[in-house]
Amino acid sequence: YQLNLSRAEAEHLCDQDEAANQFYDNAIALATNNNQKADAYEKKIHFYTNIGEFKNAYATGSEVLKKIFHIKLPQNPPKPALIINMLKTKSKFKGQPIRDFVNHKTAEDQDIIMAVKLMAAILKSAYQIKPELAVANAMVMVNLCMKNGNTSESAIGYLVFGGIFMGGILGMRKTGQQFGQLAHDLNEKFGNMTQRSEVLFVNGYFATSWLNPAIEAEGYFTKAYESGLETGDLFHTGCSCCATLQHQLMRGVPLAEIEKKALAYEELLENLSNNQELIGTVKAVKQAVLCFQGKTDRAISFDDEHFSEQDYASKTKDYVSQHFAHYFFINQLFNQYLNRDFELTEETIKKSKSLMDASAGMLHSTEHYFWSGMNAALMARESKGKKSILNTAIKKFKKWKEQNPHNFEAKYLFLKAESEFISKKYWQASKTFAEAIQSARKYNYNHLPAMIHERMAELMDIENRYEEAKYHLNRSIIIYSKQGFQIKAELLQKKQNTVYGGNDLTLSTQATTSARITEFNFEGANTIDINTIIKSSQTLSGEVVLSKLLDKVMHLVIENAGAEKGFLLLKNEETLEWFVEASCDVENTEVELMQHLPIKDMMPRGKNPQISAGIVNYVMRTEESVVLNDATKEGNFTQDEHVLINNPKSILCIPLVYKGKMLGILYLENNLSYGAFNADRTRILNMLTTQMAISIENAMLYENLEEKVQERTAEVVEQKEIIEKKNENITASIKYAERIQSAALPTNESISESLKENFIYFKPRDIVSGDFYWFAKTDHKIFIAAVDCTGHGVPGAFMSLVGESHMTSIVKQNNILEPGKILDNLHEAIQRSLKQKETNNQDGMDAALCAIDTEANTLEFAGANNPLLMVDKEGEMTIVKANKMAIGGKRKTKKNEKFTNHKFDLIKGTTYYIYSDGYADQFGGPDDRKFMVGKMKKLLQEIALEPMAKQKSILNDRFESWKGQQSQVDDVLVIGFRYDV
Repeated sequence: YQLNLSRAEAEHLCDQDEAANQFYDNAIALATNNNQKADAYEKKIHFYTNIGEFKNAYATGSEVLKKIFHIKLPQNPPKPALIINMLKTKSKFKGQPIRDFVNHKTAEDQDIIMAVKLMAAILKSAYQIKPELAVANAMVMVNLCMKNGNTSESAIGYLVFGGIFMGGILGMRKTGQQFGQLAHDLNEKFGNMTQRSEVLFVNGYFATSWLNPAIEAEGYFTKAYESGLETGDLFHTGCSCCATLQHQLMRGVPLAEIEKKALAYEELLENLSNNQELIGTVKAVKQAVLCFQGKTDRAISFDDEHFSEQDYASKTKDYVSQHFAHYFFINQLFNQYLNRDFELTEETIKKSKSLMDASAGMLHSTEHYFWSGMNAALMARESKGKKSILNTAIKKFKKWKEQNPHNFEAKYLFLKAESEFISKKYWQASKTFAEAIQSARKYNYNHLPAMIHERMAELMDIENRYEEAKYHLNRSIIIYSKQGFQIKAELLQKKQNTVYGGNDLTLSTQATTSARITEFNFEGANTIDINTIIKSSQTLSGEVVLSKLLDKVMHLVIENAGAEKGFLLLKNEETLEWFVEASCDVENTEVELMQHLPIKDMMPRGKNPQISAGIVNYVMRTEESVVLNDATKEGNFTQDEHVLINNPKSILCIPLVYKGKMLGILYLENNLSYGAFNADRTRILNMLTTQMAISIENAMLYENLEEKVQERTAEVVEQKEIIEKKNENITASIKYAERIQSAALPTNESISESLKENFIYFKPRDIVSGDFYWFAKTDHKIFIAAVDCTGHGVPGAFMSLVGESHMTSIVKQNNILEPGKILDNLHEAIQRSLKQKETNNQDGMDAALCAIDTEANTLEFAGANNPLLMVDKEGEMTIVKANKMAIGGKRKTKKNEKFTNHKFDLIKGTTYYIYSDGYADQFGGPDDRKFMVGKMKKLLQEIALEPMAKQKSILNDRFESWKGQQSQVDDVLVIGFRYDV
């Protein structure tokens, strides 16, 4: 038996699948018991799965489960039945956090353990056949585990039921994520390495990306890939290869990196796996990447001598894993958008749409909406009907980005801007495009800014804002080139040369409002955007804080100069040394400020060589600008050390001079484009440099003035520090009082020894509290009280210490054990301690006191203004009223009135609550009103059947939500407990 099993696995690893199948059958025939037979069947199921024969795998598993374990699996479950069974299954988790089911009992019945193992083995095949089939099987498996206990194979059942079905397909994202975590925890708990690759892959593919950054899913794929290779789960190794490539393409990882990874994956799968679907998927994604780089026969097609789009599309019709086939059509839509080639786009959108059910719950399904919407936006010029496709995409991404801005915000903004563009809301569109660029950079979707800049260039061109159009087109070319979209970058470079190159634009003078552009003809120059210069000057002149000014200077330079990176050098007037004080590049929105890096460190042979020593020294000496359109071939610096080492294409170094004094130097480079610093851009910068120099001079004067002000205010600061020191001492004293009060309060452990089910929600308004809880125990009685003293903070805390001391004395020393009499004695003790009969002191306390008789199974209660709430296991609430009088102070009621002692039998499952007034008196909510006692009672009734820890959590969440930004008005204390009769 064992020999045949080992031989079967060896034959499979040597690609002798027909022989492997025969040896698996031999092992099954030689099995001497059900466990051996089931084990052999399980291995045969994995064998079928690895070679892509999913229907054979499922049929084998169904047969053995029915024959040996009498478990009949569903074959074609209707969707309504799935929903009904899902609700029934989900209801069994009610009242307990999903992730806590990792601690559910462990199955001991060997038949159950083996049955679950077989069901787990066929789930992956069931999913490839039809997702609904996998879900129906998973629910059978989950119910079996909940009834009999978890096994080492249970994880995948929970993952398919919760992660795929509830989270991915039904859109219950949070629930899906929780089931994903449960599956991961179970797999780790049982150490099931055989199943680990599957659990990791499915977690990343379904349960992660809807709420977490997509890159986290790739982390799961990497681990699944490694684990699959280690354990022989070649199917999920291959799945991880496919998903990693497509995810990285969606995220905008540079194409060269994806190509390198695709080549490695392709070689691996061809050597280890016979699964042609997985190999084909890797090849198809690789072809898309090659096409985007310009490495296929034509820009508009993935075809080359090794790959045919038509042949591959035909093969995908027979794919069992149709979600992998979906990648191809999504990437075709991507390419059609890049090339503005819409001849086949409508047909491609239809094909992609037909595969959406197969891709339900997977992140790449969102790309169908994105690229359909993006293509529709460009096609909408010819057909208004296309805008409905765009609107659908916008609605989808708007919903998704609310839960996960990391994955969806930039694409949502891009789609929204497109809608505004085609609606001719140009100003709003330009604003939204800018937001989309910012979001794409923030969340590292590095390919999107290239496309957005391209569209902004088209928008600016429509509005005759040619300088801005040139700027955005240049940015687009730079980013496309960096990301590896070489064919697209070259196409746009040709457009730039043709439209904006050496041809003069039609010049005109427009009398317009301030919101529009006024253009003037400068001698020997192309069109200059005067509005840009005016706005830039206003921006700079309005800033006096040096760090903020430098930030604005660098942003303006990068936006207007066509630079890839830039540095601002300032001179220290005292030492006459030059320092780099600001730097940035086109890829980053953040400017690195006030670096104070010695210029020698930035030159060749320095710590961080990035600028030319020869060029900078020349500008320092002559105070003249240097413009190099091809730094390695023109000008006097072709033999400069920096130029020889780094081969920069374009360099601009310009002095900032004011009143004959050089205050700074701008050093700019573009290593991607020749002639980046054309005459127009240089002229704009020359116009702005004077304002830059003036603003820097003013900012430095302001900084010096601030230093003088700081010196003159040193005395004030010193006095402030003295006051703060005194406050620290006072606070330290209060903190010490807190430690004293905390020491006086009973510990949670001591209470829980006697009341196993309890919670104490205690939230002082200040460091110390006027509310306190009290606990005591005698031979057969347990006492617990919630007490609210006059005031809060330090005064209230002193009263609480007085109250606690007297209550302990009354019970422990005086042996008074009836709650009503305890409160009567406490009232008298407070009056004596505070000498209230001789003075006008009216301090006191309200209290709710319970005593549980553990022998008689009764509960006694007495209350001073605060009641007792009881909620039975049916959810019915009973309120035991307190006496309307306080403890301590002078009473308005009868002088000798006593506290009423209530007594009743303890009832199993009943929850008891006592509390102070702080919770109900909290202001908040939409109308800034009190929470109110009625609402608090209703809340306690609603949560009474929940576990105690969860009740406490709900109370805290509701309180914080109600309070919002308001200050807490009083100390808060709520106690809940149950007692097992």
